[in-house]
Amino acid sequence: MFANRSLDRWHKAGLLDDAARLRIQAWEADHARPVWLLGLAGIGVFTVALGVLALVAANWMAIPGAAKIAVHFALDGIVAASLFAAWREDWHKARELLALLLFGLVLSGIGLVGQVYQLGGTAWQAMLAWMVVCTPFMLLVTRSGLLAVAWQLGAVATYAVALSDLYASIAGNPIMALTWLPAITLLAFGLGRGLMPNGRVQGLWMEGAAILGLLGAASLPQVVLRLDDGTRGLMLWLDWGLAATVALVLMAALMRRRHPDRGMTSAFLATAGWISWAATIWAWDSLHAVARTARGTDDAAQLGVALVFIAFWGVVSWLALRSGRRSLFAGAVTIIALRIFLFYWEAFGSLLSTGLGLVMGGLVCIVLAALGWQIIRRMALLPVVRKATRQ
Repeated sequence: MFANRSLDRWHKAGLLDDAARLRIQAWEADHARPVWLLGLAGIGVFTVALGVLALVAANWMAIPGAAKIAVHFALDGIVAASLFAAWREDWHKARELLALLLFGLVLSGIGLVGQVYQLGGTAWQAMLAWMVVCTPFMLLVTRSGLLAVAWQLGAVATYAVALSDLYASIAGNPIMALTWLPAITLLAFGLGRGLMPNGRVQGLWMEGAAILGLLGAASLPQVVLRLDDGTRGLMLWLDWGLAATVALVLMAALMRRRHPDRGMTSAFLATAGWISWAATIWAWDSLHAVARTARGTDDAAQLGVALVFIAFWGVVSWLALRSGRRSLFAGAVTIIALRIFLFYWEAFGSLLSTGLGLVMGGLVCIVLAALGWQIIRRMALLPVVRKATRQ
């Protein structure tokens, strides 16, 4: 149905003649799949699985611990054998899905062993053991970028669960631990994965996710950071310097990869992100803005960090435009518009002033959306124009 709509549009625009349209429709009809029936079958399989889980849960305490572990290990063995067969026959989709299923089974098996034998420890220790077991397996067997991102999500979840214990044992800036540290670590792992045999695709996906993490690291202080006397001083500046040095070294390594345009863009993003980070903290620190300070003394700091935020995402939008990344450009323009909208909302006090601020912020958002749409359309037409010019 969706293909027919597109064909109608292209036919009316003169891009397709009648013969080409009929050939495409015939090919689509021959290769059509019963998507709704497959979806219904999937719902049925999912329902049966939920029913089995409910039956097991209802009698969970009556099942001996050894039987639970034996069944789980047997299931692990079946999935592992199927994964080995898929890997040997080079069945890409089956291999990736079975690998993801096996990763989940390993995590549930660690939890099951801990429950049956009443083992002590914390959740992050169990998840760390899971990552240690599954990471070499992931590097050797899997190839898809989606599974690499799933691994990154597991690593971030493990780190997030362990944060409370890390705070108790390591002195430092908590915002640094929340943002820059995981993003830089994931970027380093992505660079290393890209250098491995058959790891280029996963390396690129990991690098892209880490770049998004660096963007978040540069933006998060704009929202949550308030400095007090306990976080100022030399150690905080040393934290910033260390984060900047490591990030820029990793970006320099990224620039040496096969895609210099991507590496250059990433290096600019890392540099601009750290400058934004440092400028934000300098603004809060120099104006002595703290969480409990009266609103009147915080206005200058809020204006300063808002301008830094807008300038940073302006650089991101320019880099996205320069490298031809339309989705990143659209996202950056949207974030700038939302920040301007929030600034107008925050800047006024009375109901009348708030209404005027909302109207002005909304108009700015509309103008930015229209401007961004025009630029995106030009970006979409640019490759076609270049190709026609070469011919």
